[in-house]
Amino acid sequence: MNFSLIKAAIVAGFVVFFANHLMWQATPFRASSYFKSDCAVRKCLNENTKESGIYSIRPDGSEATPVRVVAFIDKSVSHHEWAIRLISILEKIIVAGLIGGIMLVLRANNIPGRIETILMISLIITIGGFGSMLLWCSVPFSISAFVLVTTFLSWTIGGLVVARMLKI
Repeated sequence: MNFSLIKAAIVAGFVVFFANHLMWQATPFRASSYFKSDCAVRKCLNENTKESGIYSIRPDGSEATPVRVVAFIDKSVSHHEWAIRLISILEKIIVAGLIGGIMLVLRANNIPGRIETILMISLIITIGGFGSMLLWCSVPFSISAFVLVTTFLSWTIGGLVVARMLKI
């Protein structure tokens, strides 16, 4: 196991996580809207949902219209935000390690194009990971576009960190 790769993956994973966090903090999307009565909405959801899951509704009630995701319901007793953040950081470290591994293989085979490789990998992550967000979840275009741009930028920065630390 390459210790330099592990170190680069850990640093880049944290860089990507915090780059995403900072970009979200700089936008109006981070502010949530609230219901008039959270208690009434929670009561209605509890009465009409049987388990945790993704719930959707057709906006006009017909079978012909596309589905709009309405709520992600979590009926579990323990829901810790720190655990979600920890898993997110671990996921980013693993992906950064994979990026570093690809870059090391390319370097070993004398294939040039560090920046092109980083941009291509960032684009693959962006499209593969979040390309369907606009269509599948019916997320508003402005939020979908923002997620795509921040994902691309943060992984480009992360790729540059990996390349710099591995001296590629």
